[in-house]
Amino acid sequence: MRRTIFSFATLLCLFFTLGCSSTKVGNPINKKDILEITKNVTTKQEVLDIFGEPTRFGVHGSNEVISYIYRYESTWWNPLSIIPFVTVSDSYSEEQRLRLSMVNQIVIDYQYDEGKQDGNTKKVK
Repeated sequence: MRRTIFSFATLLCLFFTLGCSSTKVGNPINKKDILEITKNVTTKQEVLDIFGEPTRFGVHGSNEVISYIYRYESTWWNPLSIIPFVTVSDSYSEEQRLRLSMVNQIVIDYQYDEGKQDGNTKKVK
């Protein structure tokens, strides 16, 4: 009897923890570090020293482009959602992007943007 109760309790705990996931790509971009970038002055090596290895390298026209991307997503799903017409979930995501254009190893332009999103769904019919 005790074994049955323990097995049931273990399965119940597993059931309620199966609904969580998170993913992370890249490293967070420190906004204070962006202030160290000066157009037509900062070198590629200085950027690499500050931010580390970029997420992407590329070429756009005659410009070398390097990008740093940080993305974090977390989702929570309530197992009660297996009941027909009931959905209970929650999610959170954030993203930062820094794109630098360079000519002759010197930063000539850069763009930074970020976004956060809280989303939850609660639907009962």
